[in-house]
Amino acid sequence: MPDYPVPDSALIPTTAVYDIEQLEIKEPGLKEFLVQLTQTVNNISLLMNMKDTGYYFLNEFANSQYFFSAVGSVYSTQQEPRAVYRKVVWWNKPLPNAGTDTELHGIVGIDANFRFTRIYGCATKDSVPYIYLPLPFATPVLNSNIALVVDDTDVSITTAIDYSDFTSAFIILEYLKES
Repeated sequence: MPDYPVPDSALIPTTAVYDIEQLEIKEPGLKEFLVQLTQTVNNISLLMNMKDTGYYFLNEFANSQYFFSAVGSVYSTQQEPRAVYRKVVWWNKPLPNAGTDTELHGIVGIDANFRFTRIYGCATKDSVPYIYLPLPFATPVLNSNIALVVDDTDVSITTAIDYSDFTSAFIILEYLKES
């Protein structure tokens, strides 16, 4: 399946590409106006960059979320927050019939500094009655639960009963890594 051409992130630049001091400004107050305008645009850019980006692609994407600085169990107030990346795994096959099945996630660079922040998704039954199940799926009927697990290379779905009527799923992986 090909990756879609998307940027690494949707972050808006916050660094001015021009120097107001070099502009030949003869109108009084215009220089102050330009300084204030530049600061306002920068503040808007900073606020926009703090919003979660709503792109869900099959290739890795920095989604504008940030986590506190931590590596393993060590927390540091001295470091910059870490960017969160998102990748969608398209499970383009039926869910397992009382067993476990896997799909490659394609994330590279998983090491001791790598952490998942969210693992979630939704499975679809494409016949009447149409049903949509959240992944993982928890219910009081224990053998009806669906487990969703990620390791270094794969996403795994485990069922105790037949869920093969659910013919596809999207699994969203969000994670921290060394950038």
